[in-house]
Amino acid sequence: MNFSKHKAGDTLCRQGAPCGELLFILNGTVASYVSSENELYSVTEFFEAPYLIEMNSMFGLDTCYIGTYTARTAVSTVSVSKEWVLHELLEYEIFRLNYISVSNYRVKNYRQRLWQSIPFTGEERIKQFILLHTERPEGEKHIKIKMSTLGDLLNISRVHVSALLNGMQKAGLIELHRGIIVVPDAAKLLA
Repeated sequence: MNFSKHKAGDTLCRQGAPCGELLFILNGTVASYVSSENELYSVTEFFEAPYLIEMNSMFGLDTCYIGTYTARTAVSTVSVSKEWVLHELLEYEIFRLNYISVSNYRVKNYRQRLWQSIPFTGEERIKQFILLHTERPEGEKHIKIKMSTLGDLLNISRVHVSALLNGMQKAGLIELHRGIIVVPDAAKLLA
């Protein structure tokens, strides 16, 4: 186990790098940045401690981080190497049960979101797009995307996307900035 302190702006792990440890955020806030494969859009989420970074990335066929994680504030972490997890922690039934339980919850949550019915209205499709690209359906999110790209992805004209986003902004659901959609609280998108 390794305890560390990081200052705001420090990178904790990078997208595409091998995940060889469990990394627990003990205090502070981290930013998770994930970009699309073609880099046409990205999503940044913010998580407050306690938070476990990508526990599902440590085992399986692809053991690389999906996102890049940076300290938004000063943070304290504890990391546990993959070897220690395999040779020590998995010996404890309570750890195995909790690890499996949390992994299953995350997979089930993602799967349920994928199988939700396709919304009819443009605003509902925008909300669904945002929520499908986030780990947690609550908290602050920043989506960096051009309106034309969002329109292409959702099969909505750029002009209609603009009108829909402006309506969502008036309703207090989002804030529009140049090329960035800020969602102050994603839980409001579920209402």
